[in-house]
Amino acid sequence: MSASSSAGVRGRIEAVERLIRIQDEGAFAGLVGRAGLPKDVERVATAFVGNVTRWKRWLDHLAETCYRGEYRSLEPAVRELLRVGTYDLAVAGTAPHAAVHQAVEAARLHVRPGAGKLVNAVLRALDRKKPWLSFEDDGSADALAVRWSHPTWMVKRWLRRFGVDDTRALLMWNNRPPAYSVRVAAERGDLERFLEEEHVPWRSSRWLDDYVQVDRLQPLVRAGWIQRGDAVVQDESAGLIVRLVDAQAGETIVDACAAPGGKSRYLIERMDRSGRLIAIDASASRLRLLEDMPGPIERVAADFRDWASSHQGMADRVLVDAPCTGLGVLAGRADLRWRRSPEDFAQLAPLQRELMDAAAGVVRPGGLFVYSTCSIAPEENELQAEAFLERHAGFEAESALDSVPDKLVTDAGHLATLPQRDGIDGAFGARFRRLG
Repeated sequence: MSASSSAGVRGRIEAVERLIRIQDEGAFAGLVGRAGLPKDVERVATAFVGNVTRWKRWLDHLAETCYRGEYRSLEPAVRELLRVGTYDLAVAGTAPHAAVHQAVEAARLHVRPGAGKLVNAVLRALDRKKPWLSFEDDGSADALAVRWSHPTWMVKRWLRRFGVDDTRALLMWNNRPPAYSVRVAAERGDLERFLEEEHVPWRSSRWLDDYVQVDRLQPLVRAGWIQRGDAVVQDESAGLIVRLVDAQAGETIVDACAAPGGKSRYLIERMDRSGRLIAIDASASRLRLLEDMPGPIERVAADFRDWASSHQGMADRVLVDAPCTGLGVLAGRADLRWRRSPEDFAQLAPLQRELMDAAAGVVRPGGLFVYSTCSIAPEENELQAEAFLERHAGFEAESALDSVPDKLVTDAGHLATLPQRDGIDGAFGARFRRLG
């Protein structure tokens, strides 16, 4: 077995183990790595974990057409290897001989020789029949959900709101190969020259002048750009929320749900590192991610709702980046679509309201409160903003037009991004000015 083939087999075995952990233990797809693996094995495993997790409904549909038996009764390792092999054949376009051989070898070594025979039979049948070529995507919720591997309830929501074409575009976006948004915290010209010298494809952001999009992060990591903080991996949608806050030097600003700290870091930069930033999060362990952040930052491990009661009227600006369903960031969170349910909206709504009400007390008269989510669901966004104004007569909505591109501003004056339209994560931001 060649070195590359060996890495492919080992990577597939490692991917199967991680996929089973994700299924059984709820481990997030981005957090199940194992130290000490060779880089080529880790690269193969990481790619399969993300891609199989995203595409598993489509992969199961295809594999079931060629398995004579109860597919869902297969032992987990065999089922995951069939998903891996089916992904190779139907999505990645891997040469059939290589796709089948490496999946069979992984089954033979990781499970038992008989499992290799089963995997071989199913994948060879798949390669012969190629059912992905004859599948009819007729625009129905069920067909779209299977073909683009999403929960049917989610697709139905989007069909009602966006129609067939936009929904299909959103589903395709959520499954796209990763591209990385990078905020330039150093001299932009230096970064551009580095990317050109390293032959890293890059594009300027459509929306923010201090962002670029790159296809590969490793050159930036190896050269220390990320470690030094000269380049920060952060989606433009998050940067737009910070622009909405419009932090000024010398102000007191509260980031109410701060961890893991990406928006806090950008806020400090926008403040010219002068003033006072209070970063609050209920998770002390997640708040530790902000420990090495330079600048005038105070870290508070507390529930913002409790903290707010003793800090009334003290902040110039308050940002509540509220816990939400995350339906705008499914492209980067491979497992999230399978962990959400229609009941989540009702469960999260009271927390969102309570955080907004707490922020209303913390912001000073004349100050600004920004509510944001990484969701594209109206009940977490526009409807929450409307309800806040009904509860708080001492606030008025303030348009986002002076802070973000007008193409991203709704008729009501809120920031709203849509992945399929704007090419970035979905997000929402509403500004409220306290009167007086």
